[in-house]
Amino acid sequence: MNPVPIVVAAAKKRILYMAIYFAFFIIPLTAQAQELFLTDDFYDLKNWDNYYFPGDKKPTKYFIESNNINSFLRMESDSSASGLILKNTFNPIIYPVLNWRWKVENIINGADGMVKSGDDYAIRIFVMFRMHPEKQSWFNKLYKGAVELLSGYIPPDKTLVYVWSNIMHKKPFFPSPYSDSVIIIPLRSGDKNMSTWKEEQVNIIEDYQKVFNTTPPEIATIAIMSDTDNTGKKALAFLDKLEIRK
Repeated sequence: MNPVPIVVAAAKKRILYMAIYFAFFIIPLTAQAQELFLTDDFYDLKNWDNYYFPGDKKPTKYFIESNNINSFLRMESDSSASGLILKNTFNPIIYPVLNWRWKVENIINGADGMVKSGDDYAIRIFVMFRMHPEKQSWFNKLYKGAVELLSGYIPPDKTLVYVWSNIMHKKPFFPSPYSDSVIIIPLRSGDKNMSTWKEEQVNIIEDYQKVFNTTPPEIATIAIMSDTDNTGKKALAFLDKLEIRK
């Protein structure tokens, strides 16, 4: 028997096994090694969709502003409320860290986020969590389907809202006056550090577990909002260098 074909066949088989190993192990590990899901320096708004509330509510103005160093998101609220929603969802279990820097030029006098009449902020960062459809009840699916049909967006199950609060709160977090499934977390408060860029970093998984006392769903997205519709006041704020990462 000629051993050459056997050797060639063995070599081919070894190459095939190496290719399979590379495809199933090396490539996924390379993908998993990506540290960043998103980094947005706000040179444009291509990553975001506008969200407008139903009815004739006046929208907040969002646009890109630049100086000699960089660009950033400028948000101007004048008796208004609307938001920007990230176009993509992500897995917060894999990417639990959220970084950004923000600046407010004024606090909203008379605003208190613990009551509906004062639920206004110059800037909010929403992290909206959604359960997988197969884990939802039929009623939840029906309700969300109706909301999506009317608004174009699937409503979240739970939401964390990081805010620059107008006043100092005794509690580190509290429910929104509109819903217990929305938790407000004041990271900054009052006019201290106003007109100054401040950097933030939060772990959204740790915060979710702390405020809801359960494991979060594996689908999430981000939204940004500046609103003064309840108080009828004006607010000016800025956002830059938003990152979703490991």
